[in-house]
Amino acid sequence: MQTRKPDIEQAILLCAEEEFYVYGYEGASVRRIIKAADTSIGNFYNYYDSKESLFNALVKDEYRKFVAFINNHESVSKEFSDFDIQDSDIWRRDPGKVLKELVPGVVNALIPDFGRRFVILIESSGGTTYANARIQLIEIIREHFLEHTRDEGINLAIEFTNLLAEQFIDGFIRIIKENQEDIVKRNSLLADFIVFFFAGAMGLLGSR
Repeated sequence: MQTRKPDIEQAILLCAEEEFYVYGYEGASVRRIIKAADTSIGNFYNYYDSKESLFNALVKDEYRKFVAFINNHESVSKEFSDFDIQDSDIWRRDPGKVLKELVPGVVNALIPDFGRRFVILIESSGGTTYANARIQLIEIIREHFLEHTRDEGINLAIEFTNLLAEQFIDGFIRIIKENQEDIVKRNSLLADFIVFFFAGAMGLLGSR
């Protein structure tokens, strides 16, 4: 067996990221990936035994990071606010204060570096073990949102919480796709979106 070299493996992953982003899993070509990475078919199989194992290596951490982010966002965000972010009066009176005081901490402590690999996971995983990733993550978000609303004594139709969860994933993906080259801007927008979506929505719902 040939010695595995980190630089070659990284080159394969970067070229695979481009390939899967453009063509999706089912349309991606291992031969194009190999050519772009300037390696051989034999060397490729020294690192990955199939196209799907390469795809899994590319996206598995994205799935794990997103689930951890949903499950942990509340405990982290509370560390950066000296007021009740679910208080609807605060959002109506001074939403800028919420974002200014909470978001800088959220950017550093809450949001992993989500980029094109997360988009690939959600939009390009048909034909893989991650084919249902979007549906699964929407279900996790929905259950998390339902837990919040139940704790606040708010009753929402399941159809409405499904819609909220779908909009969250779609907004998340849109921000990533439209800000691929500017990581600082992308993470700042994601933080604004997360805080407003979870804290702001809970505050407004709580005022009904």
